[in-house]
Amino acid sequence: MGREELTTYVRSKNATIREIAYKELLGKYHQNKGVVGEIYQNIVLNWKNEGIDIRKFQSPISIQNVGNDIDDKTVESLLEVCKKNAPVFQKYFSKKASMVGMKKLRRYDLYAPTKSKSKEKTIHMLMQLN
Repeated sequence: MGREELTTYVRSKNATIREIAYKELLGKYHQNKGVVGEIYQNIVLNWKNEGIDIRKFQSPISIQNVGNDIDDKTVESLLEVCKKNAPVFQKYFSKKASMVGMKKLRRYDLYAPTKSKSKEKTIHMLMQLN
């Protein structure tokens, strides 16, 4: 079964199927965690050596920001807004858990379909989180 087919099961109504699909999707990364870790470590070292030591960027994210044609202050502002509004996400996940009939969401349940029959009701509930 390919990635696209497995992805459909990540949104299954059945929690066990969601968990199995999620684990299957990420299983290859786990099997190759040593190699993936080495790749990541080399990317980070390259950012430091080239970006910070040679090119004198302020931080590793500054390198990405230049590549994306966005200044550091804008990204810092965005990150601050995200931190400040973290409780909105926490409320959302609590509401989503109750909507799918769970006490607490697991990572496998993020894309679980809600039990709500009405999309309008769901949208209205989400708008009230802020």
